[in-house]
Amino acid sequence: MKDVIQQAGLKKYFQDYAAGEPVFIEGDESQDLYILISGRITVFKGETPLAEIGEPGALFGEMSFLLRHKRTATVRAHTTVTAVRIPCDRINEFLEEFPSVASKLSIELAQRLYETTTILHGLREFCDLLPDAVVLTSDQFRVLAWNKAAEKLYGRTWEEMQNVLLHDIYEDQASYRLFLDQLTHKKIIQEKPLKIRHPDNQWRFVATSTNIINDGQGNPKGYLFVGRDATAEYSLKKKALRLTSWLAPLAFVIGFLTATILCRNL
Repeated sequence: MKDVIQQAGLKKYFQDYAAGEPVFIEGDESQDLYILISGRITVFKGETPLAEIGEPGALFGEMSFLLRHKRTATVRAHTTVTAVRIPCDRINEFLEEFPSVASKLSIELAQRLYETTTILHGLREFCDLLPDAVVLTSDQFRVLAWNKAAEKLYGRTWEEMQNVLLHDIYEDQASYRLFLDQLTHKKIIQEKPLKIRHPDNQWRFVATSTNIINDGQGNPKGYLFVGRDATAEYSLKKKALRLTSWLAPLAFVIGFLTATILCRNL
């Protein structure tokens, strides 16, 4: 894009930003596309800096532009910045006025989509290598990602669970609702046992850890669930409790009989 930004006619689309000034903020409704002319920008997720960009001709803001969605990150001017700002509602007019930009822009956006797809594929392959079940849901608890360990643990394929409400896998709905209520207040839960019914008609207990994924304003955007089979542990604990419940009265009876015998021998 470096050769494209030299066109004189583009100057009417130039926008200047002082160092520290936000270009756009995470959660904004704006969907304009930007091309960096000069200066350096920093990309933030919440308060965490993710990247610094300073290459003339670099595109940014493309995710909201392509998906017609709220901003997923904040971009601030690290130094004094000049950028081409292409209004989302004037993109057709812009491309007609600068046809040479259109082809370059298409190639650049296609490359970004390819890179994003490759990263997501790699991330899924990595999650498939994990021994624990990893489940990512939307803020409405609809399943967005479901690794191979989750398929094995819950007995349902990714195709069966895609966009399905997560509560469908839990046997005890009251405990599940209580779990979600606790999550809302604590923001993160470690190793909470939840009962599920496996399609093979066998119940299981899954030790579940959960974390809320928030946007920059602290609003829930999704949930990450990590689970492992804790059925054997739960069964052992239940047997231990049952044994304890038997031992207590047995100890009382033995103590009573012992005392009675001792009294008779006195």
